[in-house]
Amino acid sequence: AATALDIQRAPADSPNSMSSDGSPPASPPARRAPSARASKGNRMASLIAQEEDEREDDADKEFYEQDFWADAEEDAEYAMEADDEGADSFDSDFGDSSESDGDDGEEEEKAARKAAKPKKRSVYVDPKARADKQAAGEGGAGGGSLAIELGREGARLTHSHARQHAFVLQTLTLWREIANDMFRLWHLAEQDLLDPSNPYEQRDTGQGLQRVQEAPRTRAALLELLRATQLKASGGWVGSSLVHLGDSNVPNALLFIDKYSQVEHILNPLLATLDALPKLHADDQKIGAWIDATFGGVRALTRAILRDFFRFAFDGSGGDNFFDAGSCIDGRLTSAWNWCSQLPEKPFYIVFTLAGFTSFDGSLGGS
Repeated sequence: AATALDIQRAPADSPNSMSSDGSPPASPPARRAPSARASKGNRMASLIAQEEDEREDDADKEFYEQDFWADAEEDAEYAMEADDEGADSFDSDFGDSSESDGDDGEEEEKAARKAAKPKKRSVYVDPKARADKQAAGEGGAGGGSLAIELGREGARLTHSHARQHAFVLQTLTLWREIANDMFRLWHLAEQDLLDPSNPYEQRDTGQGLQRVQEAPRTRAALLELLRATQLKASGGWVGSSLVHLGDSNVPNALLFIDKYSQVEHILNPLLATLDALPKLHADDQKIGAWIDATFGGVRALTRAILRDFFRFAFDGSGGDNFFDAGSCIDGRLTSAWNWCSQLPEKPFYIVFTLAGFTSFDGSLGGS
């Protein structure tokens, strides 16, 4: 609010003021090239893709090691025997249409081979489906699935592994687009705040007294970014497309800017901690031994942190109802902040502190 008031008190020649001839203010600047801030979203997206590739590789390896493939030759033999039995049955009913002088010898050889090697029937089990079921049923301690279920572990959404993977990836992609365009969004937000034809209403939104004001310019720009992200989404958009802006959840454009400026404060500590894990493990023998004994090594710990973040920072939690949280555009960030508030309760929280983490609003590693 201070930013808006300061601009409102600016002299008449301010770029946000009306010109002397009554013409409207200058148009907002064009979108600038992606900034370094967006690289955080790119890294998170690549981590998700890497996690998915590793899980696919592990599942494929397990699939091809099953007895199902070892029994393929026996299955073919079984099918041939079934054909022979069908032919014999046909002969018994309609005459000796296929018998020959050598049939007796073939039958004896077939019976001997069958007696020497009993038939072993195998049942195919999809390892990916089994991993998803194990993770959903046991809380996913070692399954690696991202699946969540409404009512379990605080989740307000029900997503399979694949659907949750798409939901997280699409959300991070949208955050990256917003970060890339933050300069233009900020300019439009100030125009909405200072527009004399767009007055605000002061009311209690449940989060104290707020200036509730429509933000048509900011909303239009955000919807443009949302549509661009949805067009890039393979397999269709997951979740709601509802945008909260100018209501009780996001009262005005200034709070919208403030809220999405926090994305880097959420992702930076997470990425810094993951980057610090190999050095923590190598530099201190006792810490390394503790990581190995508790989490199974650096790679397993990295997967555990990312899996927890991808599941519970995007589970629709953080609000009293589905209008305040859930899968809407604003609710996705609400869930991420809710995960941040629960970090001290996580089994890997001490790893964050060892990496220099103090808080999501503070510095990390002296930076």
